[in-house]
Amino acid sequence: MTLFASVLVLALGKPIAAFQQGPREGAPAPSFNASIFAGGSISSKELRGKPAVLFFFCSCDECHQVAKEWARLQGTGQSTKTLISFSGTKQEADLFTKETSLNPGQARFMDDSDNSLNDRYDAMPCPAAFVIGSDGTLLYSSKQTAGVNETRASVLTAQVVDAIVGKHKPGSVALAPTHEPITSTDLVPVIKPGMNYSSGVVEYFSDPIDTKKDVSFSHKFTFTNQGEKPLTVDRLLTSCGCETTQLRYHGKVMKRAVVNPGEQVEVMLKVSLKPGSTGYKTVRVSLCRDEWNALGIIVATIYLGKPK
Repeated sequence: MTLFASVLVLALGKPIAAFQQGPREGAPAPSFNASIFAGGSISSKELRGKPAVLFFFCSCDECHQVAKEWARLQGTGQSTKTLISFSGTKQEADLFTKETSLNPGQARFMDDSDNSLNDRYDAMPCPAAFVIGSDGTLLYSSKQTAGVNETRASVLTAQVVDAIVGKHKPGSVALAPTHEPITSTDLVPVIKPGMNYSSGVVEYFSDPIDTKKDVSFSHKFTFTNQGEKPLTVDRLLTSCGCETTQLRYHGKVMKRAVVNPGEQVEVMLKVSLKPGSTGYKTVRVSLCRDEWNALGIIVATIYLGKPK
């Protein structure tokens, strides 16, 4: 389901592509021509003849876990060509390779500092994985099939392997949810600069953050119950281990809040950032009314200024 198809223009004067549905399994994989951190470049045309795996990683724990599991599979004979679009610098990519034990002879890190590859595949939030067939067809998209299981390394990599060996048929699995189902849109955010809202999902785009000076990002989101009945926020569900959240109601930190009509509740979001990191980071927070159903979703994209 397409959440947004609009383009948000920030105070920076740059158009930012909104969160939307990416390429579909069974369709031609988006073409690309990207620089390799180790030198040279690679294009999607060069992949013809054999299947290839395209991962989107950053330095977060979830991406580390998926990469470690893929490295383990590489060690057991999984030799499929692996391309990695990494949100960060060459030095950060080298450290990521070392920390995750990826085989540098099999995994090629691509420079996507202009976000063009991410935009083509609509890959955020990471980790994300795509399998491109020998004829250029998209055999697998974790955005379509894995959904909320994208951060589960064993599930994600198992689905990738199934696609490589032909066990996963494109389009054979119904669209997996990329977030918890929204059962009410009465909890409406207070819109501020850098925000966009539609159908229960609020997007936020930060100003660039210099990670030489700041190693965390914090922001407050305020929601108003515009319905006629009380709404209960039972918990805040995050998408990444780098996130910490607080639920505040009437100025008090709460584990659970019953928000009466016309009243407001605040979500305090803090994201830990790796010192000196660059690129961008996208995280998600769900305001859940129970174990699964949501009253609203926050999708925050944090832009990391390039340290000099």
